[in-house]
Amino acid sequence: MATRRSRWSCGTASKRCSGSTAARWSARPSVQVALMLGNGAAGFSLMDAVTLVRHNLPVVMIVGNSGQPQCRHDEALHTLDGAGALVTHPDQTGLALRRAFDSGAPRLVDIATASEIVHPRGTGV
Repeated sequence: MATRRSRWSCGTASKRCSGSTAARWSARPSVQVALMLGNGAAGFSLMDAVTLVRHNLPVVMIVGNSGQPQCRHDEALHTLDGAGALVTHPDQTGLALRRAFDSGAPRLVDIATASEIVHPRGTGV
């Protein structure tokens, strides 16, 4: 049986990301929820992740990290008594995400991306 998933991207509403994600999960607890953040949005909202950790909500936070190498979002979650993983090579992505979703607990997967590649701003529609 396929697992139902829900993807939630906060965009510019990053200050309310974790709370919105917690509400989204509580409305449909049988659905896997992934919160997708860039490193800028993570800087604003990772402290809100304490709510996800405190209540053990099984939300996977995925950070596309185009920041400096010393900017480790996965380590920030460790300080909140959560767990995370750093992905530095594309071949590691699948395993890191699988482990995060299979854990049934709040996890953060920090994916190092090329800083010279600019994310498109908009839907292109």
